[in-house]
Amino acid sequence: LTNAAMASSAARVQVFARVRPRLPGEIDHPCVDALSPTSVSVNAKGAWRTFQFDGVWSSMAPQEQVYNGVRRVVHGACGDTAGVVIACGQHRTGKTHTLMGTAGTRSSRGIIPRALADGFRLYAGAVIRISWIEISSGAAVSLLSVARRTSGRQKTGFAADASTLEACSVECTSLKGALDVIQAGTAS
Repeated sequence: LTNAAMASSAARVQVFARVRPRLPGEIDHPCVDALSPTSVSVNAKGAWRTFQFDGVWSSMAPQEQVYNGVRRVVHGACGDTAGVVIACGQHRTGKTHTLMGTAGTRSSRGIIPRALADGFRLYAGAVIRISWIEISSGAAVSLLSVARRTSGRQKTGFAADASTLEACSVECTSLKGALDVIQAGTAS
């Protein structure tokens, strides 16, 4: 990209879509298809509609390709540019997979572990503050405080306002420590 193209795209919200693999009942009746690197077709009650995005990844896209699409947001947030990566969608549509990836090899890591690795690599000695917040049914729940409070008991979230959520963050000074915090939030 040219500097002008980067500046104009950085000044606006960018929206990307990742198409999840089809569920067994959708094999013969697909509801979403990635048409191109920037368009998705959605079957809504038998009528196909096409939507444009800044980027589209098929269900076969490797985690590295997805992260490379949002890397500029991460690097900007490590510097002086505000940025956020949000995963939204219905239950079981791949949000956690995209953000966290799967346990195992480095290549299966999602956006969050890759962003943390980049942050600690780019800024040696950095302290990264982590909050793990889920928003569902209009309530914000800090999964880190849930993980701390439950310790094997029944896990019940709590709704919180912004000041409470700020207090539910953890400072990390290493990639391993940050990944451990994130794993505790994921387990909630």
